[in-house]
Amino acid sequence: MEGVYDILKISLPALIVFLTAWLVLRNMIKNDQEKRRQEIVLQNSRTIVPLKLQAYERVVLFLERISLESLLVRVSTPGMSAQQLHSALLTTIRTEFEHNLSQQVYISPQAWEVVRNARSNMIKIINSEFEKLPGEASSLDFSKKLIEKVASRLRKAGFYAGTLHLKIRWSDFSTITRQTRLAQPCNDDITLREIGMELLRNHLQNQPVRLIGFGAGKLQTSDQTNVAQLDLFEIPDTTAHDKRKRLSQTADSIKQKYGPNSLRRGSNLNPSNQHPQERPNG
Repeated sequence: MEGVYDILKISLPALIVFLTAWLVLRNMIKNDQEKRRQEIVLQNSRTIVPLKLQAYERVVLFLERISLESLLVRVSTPGMSAQQLHSALLTTIRTEFEHNLSQQVYISPQAWEVVRNARSNMIKIINSEFEKLPGEASSLDFSKKLIEKVASRLRKAGFYAGTLHLKIRWSDFSTITRQTRLAQPCNDDITLREIGMELLRNHLQNQPVRLIGFGAGKLQTSDQTNVAQLDLFEIPDTTAHDKRKRLSQTADSIKQKYGPNSLRRGSNLNPSNQHPQERPNG
């Protein structure tokens, strides 16, 4: 018994020391591994996060570049036919998409699906509006169709423009951009065209023009006058605004029921196709 007791006196302290050392070493190794893992994650974050942010920035830029107002300003040139503009628009969209195809590696699948749907919808709009045009249509006719389609979709979605933008590119490729704030948000073609033409007359100079583009901004879901900054004692006259609003909505309803070519603006008619008695004097 005495021998066993002596052995225990030696082995038990050694076992305790061993267990203590093992626990300390295990915690040290575990802490070191966790530290290394955090360093790797941090290092990857410093590399991946900027790439992800850059990918999202490029995707946002891509969506802006394939918007109709941006495409028409960049692609349309004087003298183009509708067929040439149609082909140029589709080529530009496909080129832009292929250029940003690798960005899907860095963004979420949901975000990339939104990008693909935006591209498909834009191509669908361009193709559908081109098919409604006659064979001899010009690029200006095609541009008007596309803008009317966008305005109709805005009205259908219940959006109103708060600002109107003008972009003019001169023959030497110098460019100016101007914008004006609408007194009352609207989405009818007549008001936007009148304000746009007034903005154009104020900034158009006596020199050759290469491109003219218009765009709407500050979209909102209300056209109430309390959104606009009015004089404290001013009582807004919304009669004309309401009439044009109802006119645009009625035109949309007629086109939806009887087809997109059931209504045409008189300013778009070719005088040579009118009966002599119907032509305006002078």
